[in-house]
Amino acid sequence: MGWISSGYWGILTALVIAVEVDIYRMHKFTGKEALFLVLWIMILLMNVFPLLFDRLELDAGQLRQREGFRTTKVSLSEVTLVRNYGLTTGQLVIEFNPPLLKADPTFIVVNPKDRSGFLSAMRQFAPQATFE
Repeated sequence: MGWISSGYWGILTALVIAVEVDIYRMHKFTGKEALFLVLWIMILLMNVFPLLFDRLELDAGQLRQREGFRTTKVSLSEVTLVRNYGLTTGQLVIEFNPPLLKADPTFIVVNPKDRSGFLSAMRQFAPQATFE
């Protein structure tokens, strides 16, 4: 099963880039200003690109969070806690106990569009976890 995460940053970035391009058309920039504009757009794209292609995949043994080119895999037998992240956001924190020699963090933050479907699948595939 797969869930696409909801990311609103992509819309905001597209608007910022459109404004930057419009400003560029209105003014004749010097070399330094044009370089600054290009670097600014590249930084925005590098930070927002993963949010545009964020996907959650859940099956009987593993949860995979794909963000751009990076994939985080969590064995569902290691999941210990699923809880809300913050007071008003739709995000969830999934805490897990990784193997001892792993240097990865012990939680991931997800934001599935179909929150209730995702939670029911997590309850089915990770019954040992506590749900808050």
